[in-house]
Amino acid sequence: MKLLATLTISLLAVAMPLTGSSIINETWSDGDRTNQDLANNSMAWFSSAGSSTVQVTTGSMTQLTGTGGRHNLAYFTESGSPVSIGVGEQLQMNFTVSFPNPGALGAGNDFRVGLFNSQGSRISTDSHGGTNTTPGNANYQEAFMPYSGYIFSGSVDDSRSISLRQRNPNSDPSGALIASTGAFSTLGNTASDHATLSPNV
Repeated sequence: MKLLATLTISLLAVAMPLTGSSIINETWSDGDRTNQDLANNSMAWFSSAGSSTVQVTTGSMTQLTGTGGRHNLAYFTESGSPVSIGVGEQLQMNFTVSFPNPGALGAGNDFRVGLFNSQGSRISTDSHGGTNTTPGNANYQEAFMPYSGYIFSGSVDDSRSISLRQRNPNSDPSGALIASTGAFSTLGNTASDHATLSPNV
């Protein structure tokens, strides 16, 4: 019998510049994760696993994590219309997440949240892989190779410190987006005072 844990994201809220203008406020109010309608605060979400592992109800999305790493991703701008963040501005993401059965995940399992620049390379299906491994394997995802950005990473059971990492494009031959840290440089962790983000990432 396979042991399943669930990850419930109850709100992925606002990405906003310092001026306070909202880019997107996704609450799954329509109970649908496949609808890309940014004007009405709806993003299409794609799972690295099959569609049957993702459940959406009004106000939340749940990912059955299984026994291995899985991720969900969405794009908060339309293709070809990136958002530019100027000097002195910030991009803010607020969300609420819960782990109904964190013990099922085991000790030391990481939970990661990332903001990336896709550089125009996008995926549009579930079961898109990108969880790890090498070219030629079903989990390899070349589309993620040019992605740059940042992740916050920490263990579900608080056994490891939270770290901030920067993704370096084209540096992980596994093609993993977030399941592997092979493409990331550590900028700081809970033991450090601050971390400096790089421009144009």
